[in-house]
Amino acid sequence: MAGWRSKWFGAREQERQEKNGRQELYDQIVKSQREWERAYQVFHEASGTDEIDYAIFALEAAERKYQMFLRQAKRAGLHRFHVPGETKVEQNG
Repeated sequence: MAGWRSKWFGAREQERQEKNGRQELYDQIVKSQREWERAYQVFHEASGTDEIDYAIFALEAAERKYQMFLRQAKRAGLHRFHVPGETKVEQNG
């Protein structure tokens, strides 16, 4: 009797953890996209040689981070419609 209950509750817990993992990954994608957009804006506003060098470095790093999360999502089979509701990033601004 206890066997089927533990399997059922175990499956529900695993499903909950997977859902949370998908949500966290989606939140990271949204956050890294915003970081990339900010870095892009800083690059366009940079004026001096040092500022431009730093802006290029920051832009490349932000772009790679964004791409890394997109690759993770692709490997996990995550699509935008798999993540319900608002993201934590959107709630926090």
